[in-house]
Amino acid sequence: MIAILLIPLVTAALCYLLRSPRGVGYATCAEPVVLAVVSLPLSSLWSSTPAEMMNGMLYMDALSGILCAW
Repeated sequence: MIAILLIPLVTAALCYLLRSPRGVGYATCAEPVVLAVVSLPLSSLWSSTPAEMMNGMLYMDALSGILCAW
């Protein structure tokens, strides 16, 4: 769940470090693919119990799992 929040930040840092148009293009095209792969396991939350992380600061129920999988 935390990876979904960190992947865009890592991509932004990578784009800043690369600075070449081709490298930035590859990084921005790879980000949605990585996010899709990471969010696929979250689709199992459709029928399971809610997930909590960081003492309840991050909470994901069935509806959140469905929205992340789309």
